Amino acid sequence: MQDSGSSPAPVVPPSPVPRSPLTEKLALFALAALVIYATARNICHALVKPLWYDEICTLLLARQEHLSTLWQAVVKGADSHPLAFYLLERAAAAFTRNENLAYRGVSILGFAVTLLCLFVAVRTHKGAAIALVCAAIPLVTILLDMLAVEARGYSLLVACIAFAIVCYQRAPARRWVILLGLSLVLAESFHYFAAFAFLPFFLAEAAHYSLTRQLRRGVWLALLSGFAPLAISWPILSAMQKYYGPYIWSKPTLKLALNSYSWYFLTPEDKPGLYLAAIAGVAVLFTMLAAVRKTSRGERPPGAPIHELTLVLGLLSLPLVGFAVAALAHGGMTAKYMVPSLLGFPLALGFSLPRLRRWDFLLPAVTAALLLFMLVPQERQFWSAYTSQFISPAPFVEEFVTAGGHADLPVIASDAHDFLQFQHYCDPAWQKRFVSVLDPAQAVVYTGNDTADKQLAILRQYTTLPIYDFQPFLAEHPQFLVYSSGGGLGGDWWPGRLKKDGFKLQNVSLLPRELNDNFHRVVLVTR
Repeated sequence: MQDSGSSPAPVVPPSPVPRSPLTEKLALFALAALVIYATARNICHALVKPLWYDEICTLLLARQEHLSTLWQAVVKGADSHPLAFYLLERAAAAFTRNENLAYRGVSILGFAVTLLCLFVAVRTHKGAAIALVCAAIPLVTILLDMLAVEARGYSLLVACIAFAIVCYQRAPARRWVILLGLSLVLAESFHYFAAFAFLPFFLAEAAHYSLTRQLRRGVWLALLSGFAPLAISWPILSAMQKYYGPYIWSKPTLKLALNSYSWYFLTPEDKPGLYLAAIAGVAVLFTMLAAVRKTSRGERPPGAPIHELTLVLGLLSLPLVGFAVAALAHGGMTAKYMVPSLLGFPLALGFSLPRLRRWDFLLPAVTAALLLFMLVPQERQFWSAYTSQFISPAPFVEEFVTAGGHADLPVIASDAHDFLQFQHYCDPAWQKRFVSVLDPAQAVVYTGNDTADKQLAILRQYTTLPIYDFQPFLAEHPQFLVYSSGGGLGGDWWPGRLKKDGFKLQNVSLLPRELNDNFHRVVLVTR
C-alpha cells in the first residue's frame, strides 16, 4: 500500500551471504557440540542443585491434585506465573521421578532452543561462522549459570522470543507469520512479563512500514495475537497488583534497571554489562546509519535490514522500558523480568560485524579466543567445584537445631525462603516442628515489604504447610525456638522484632567460632 504523500526510500534486500561448504559444516558441527555440552552440563547441574523458594512454589502448584484447585491458586496469586506454565511443568514431571530434572527439564530444553535460534538468526545475514560465535554468547551469561537450571519460566520465555525473531526474519511468508504469532502466545502463556519483549517487534514493524509503506497485516495480526493470553489474565494481574503492590519486594529503581545488564553477565557489583550494552547499542546505530545510506543509493545493505536492527535496539533497551512502565504502574520489577534483553547482545554482535573476504579464516581464531578467555576458565571453575552427589540442606539444620536442645518446642524459620526449603527436604518427623509465622504489617516495618507473608498466607490454603498467624501462635506457645540464618539481614527479621518487643532471647545453638560464621543461630524465645 503506497502513500502518495511521501516518497519512501527504495527497499533493497541485503546482499546474499557467501557460503563456504566447509565452513558451514564445521560451524554446524561446533554448534551441535555446544548444544550437547550445554545440555549435559545443565542436566548435571540440575541434579545436584537444591530447589529454592521460587522453584518450590512451582512444585506446590504443579502438584495440585485437581486442575480446578490449581486454577484457584493461580487466580488468587499463590505464585507469579500463568496457568499454562504449571500445566507444562505438570506434564514434564510425568517423564521422570527425579524432581530436580523433572521440573527443570523444560528450562534446560529452552536454553538449547535459544542457542539454535540465535545461530539461525545471525546465519541468515552473516553466515555460519559468525553465527557460531554469537550463539556461544549465552554460555557466559546468567542464562546458563542460573536460569537454564531453574524450575521457572524465564528460560522458556527467552526461547520463545528467540524463535519469534527467527520467524519475524522470514515474514511475510504465511507459515512463518503463523509461527510468529504462536511463539508470542506461548511466551505470554509462560510468563506475564513476556509482553514487554513484544515491544521491540512492534518498533521493528513500524520501522519497516515507515521505510516501505507496506502494511503487512498478517505480521501485525501475529504481533497483536501475543497479547491474547495477557487480556485473558488481566483480571488476575490486576488483583495481584492490588494485593502485592503496596509493599511489593521488587520496587523498580533506575539503578536496578542499569545493573540488570551486568547481572546478565554475572558481574552484578560492577558495570561491564552496562558498558557492553552501550557499545552494542552504538554499534547497531552505526550499522543502521550505514544501511540507510546504502539503501538510499539503491545499493544492497551489507547485513541485516533496518527493521531488524531496530528490533535489536528494542531488545537492548528492555530493562529501561521495564523500569519506566513498572514505576508508572506502581508494580514490581527485577532483572529477570526483562531477561529477553540478553538476546540483543549476540544479535548486535552478529548484525554489526563487517563482512571480510577472509572472515571464514578469522572466525575460527575468534571463536577459539572466546572459548579460551571466557568459556574455558568459567567451565574449569564449575567442574572443579562440581560434586555428583546431591546434598540436602535439611540435615545440617536438623542437627543444628537438635544441638540446642528443647526438642519439644516448635521452630520458627525466620526467613520464609528457609522455611519452604526445610519443609521440602526435611525428614517427615520435622515437618510439623518447622513452622512459619506471619505478620505482614511488621514485615513491612522490618524489611520494607510483605510479599513473602502474603504469598505464604495464600499457599497455606492449598497445602498442608504449618503456617500460622503470629498472635494465635503466640497464644498457644509462650516459649519457642527461632532458626536464624542471616544475622538479622534481609528476610531474617524475626529475632530483631522479638527483641524489640520485649521477648527474652537466648542463643542455644551457634556454629563453632573457628568457622567464622556469625549468622546461623538457634534462639530460645520466652514471652
